[in-house]
Amino acid sequence: MRTQVVASARDAFVAGRDIHLSGVPPAGPLYDRTRPVFVQYLNPEILHCYGFPLRRGQPQLTTEQALHATRLAVLATDANLVMPASYLFEVPGIPSLLERLRDLVALRQVAYCAPTPDVMRYGERKAAEYRADPENPYVTPLSPALARDLVWSPRGAGSTADHIACRWDAALGRDGELGRLASSLARHWPPGHREPEGELRAVPERLGEQAFVTRFVARAIPTRPHPEELARIGWFVSHAYLSSYLHDLDATILRDFPFGGLSCGVEQDPGVSAVSARALDLALHWLGLADFVHVTASWAELVHLRSTPEFGSIAVASQSPDRMEGLRRAVVRSRASRPAEVKSLAQAESAVRTAADSLHA
Repeated sequence: MRTQVVASARDAFVAGRDIHLSGVPPAGPLYDRTRPVFVQYLNPEILHCYGFPLRRGQPQLTTEQALHATRLAVLATDANLVMPASYLFEVPGIPSLLERLRDLVALRQVAYCAPTPDVMRYGERKAAEYRADPENPYVTPLSPALARDLVWSPRGAGSTADHIACRWDAALGRDGELGRLASSLARHWPPGHREPEGELRAVPERLGEQAFVTRFVARAIPTRPHPEELARIGWFVSHAYLSSYLHDLDATILRDFPFGGLSCGVEQDPGVSAVSARALDLALHWLGLADFVHVTASWAELVHLRSTPEFGSIAVASQSPDRMEGLRRAVVRSRASRPAEVKSLAQAESAVRTAADSLHA
């Protein structure tokens, strides 16, 4: 509990500081349960930003971590989960994970996003974007059965690479996300090339139709970036990538997992809907629901539970610092009326209903 008290104190300090400076309470990340959840927690580049190494053919998350995140994702929305079609090619172990999600898929709760529903045609087009990659994930034929039962979610106009390229030039400005990159590279810049800023601004053109990913960006720069410079580029690219998908799909994102934030700061962007996995897990723990949600419940039971208005009310309250204390007190007041440990859907519904009644009393 000590950690929670410290975090709350810091939130209060930050809020007070911002009100003093601007006169307006700061707006936190939006939480809209009507939006689908974008499954960024499987993305190899984003995971790499948080210290998960990229190893050919090896999953970066354990199955337990992926399932933990997915169960929270199901509870975080009244819609469905959406992943890019690229995951069907690029995420190691995706066939076995989808097999574990088979019952959730059968409920039409998992979608793949692509310009075309034909994943084979999509893969052929993406293979050209990764043509310079010695480990091109798109050269291996993909069984159409992998996406057969998934819902197709059409992608809007424009590609993610185009969106990132549009943000790249502004990011290199003095106050941009990559504003210090040119001066950092200048310290080990090879002779015979124009200044670093000019070379950096030419990166989108040099990439051409290649994917806008960190390793390709690094190859388009005359000097080999140092690890901290690569990390800065990777963070920017992943941030822009997430922003592109979240706005195109009008989706929300889970962040702040026990194993990493995995948001690259996108929750600070205007209009982005975000859900703290840590806060949602804490509310589940208070209600005695943690084991039921993460161990016992079937996918159908999770979908049923999350669809109740009482659970939605609890979930929304868990995401607001102002309402979290009210939720804590509601849980305390309702403790005598619910089991200490929930073991069935009926008990889960009862626990949630009792706490929600107390919260809104």
